[in-house]
This record gives sequence, structure tokens and C-alpha cells, in this order.
Amino acid sequence: VPEAATRVRAWDLAGTEYDPAAPAGSWARNPDCTAGVLMSKSKEGSSFNPVNKYVVEDVIKERFSSAKVEDLIYQTAEEDRELYGDVTIFLPTDPNPASARYIKSLISELTSRGFKAKTYKSQTAKVDRFIPFSVAAENGLVQYTKAEWNKDYFSELENFTGRKQDKHKTKDDQV
Repeated sequence: VPEAATRVRAWDLAGTEYDPAAPAGSWARNPDCTAGVLMSKSKEGSSFNPVNKYVVEDVIKERFSSAKVEDLIYQTAEEDRELYGDVTIFLPTDPNPASARYIKSLISELTSRGFKAKTYKSQTAKVDRFIPFSVAAENGLVQYTKAEWNKDYFSELENFTGRKQDKHKTKDDQV
């Protein structure tokens, strides 16, 4: 990855801890994960014909309680800064006011620690937001760091349909 690359870590937040003792079929037996995907973007090619190149550098995926999720975000931000320097952190805002207040407090804490943190409020379905990434990957513009997370990450991307009826069959936390 070129040093001049721009890096972002986007999070998909959840807050239910995995509980193997929970009754079969309950949410705590198969909760959504909090996932943080670190990507870089750089320009390659000539100045007359620049091409954006993307690298998925790191994926974190955990089933933690809300308090542990916050700690994970702060710890990861520190580690990213140490390894890569300037990394912009993106946190999702759901349409409900409680989510907006929660994300605002997370961003406030991150910025007070010297991080660049932003929120994004999605206006479109996840499958529609996924299409540009999918097209870039199909055209060889996305590379991946070889790591332990690869198998799980690729499996989730390959099984992602975007259909609500498939939500209980497959996870889409890393998409």
C-alpha cells in the first residue's frame, strides 16, 4: 500500500454478547457482530489516467456487549494510529434518536482523543451501497491483506444477498 494512501475504518455496530448457555434459537446464541473494516485508497497509473486502487487491510469482528464495543473502537483507533497514522473512523447512525445521541457521544470521545471521526446516515439499502465495492472488486481494483480474517470475510461477502429474508441465514456485518 502506498504511503500516500487514504485510510478509513468503517464500523457496523452491534451490542449483544454471545452466550453459549442461551436457549437454542435465541438472539444471544447467534447475535450480530460488531465489525470494523480498515480500507485504504490510493491512486495508481499516470497523472493522465489515474486509477483508484483499494486495499482491505484489516477486519475486526466481535460479539461484545455495548461497553466492550466502545473499548474495542477506542483500542482499535489507537492501534490504527500507531500503525498507519491518520485513519478516519466512520460510525453508522441509525434513524432513531437514541442511536444518534449514542454515536454523537462516541464521536465526541474519539475527537477528544485526537481522532478524526465521522458519522454516516444511510439513505439506501446495504445491497445498494455494496454494489460499487462489488464492481470495483470484480474489475481487479480491490486487493486484500492476507490474514486470519480472510476466510470469514470472503464467505460473508460471497453469501451476501441483501434480501431481508436471508438475514437469519447469513450475516452481513462485514459488508
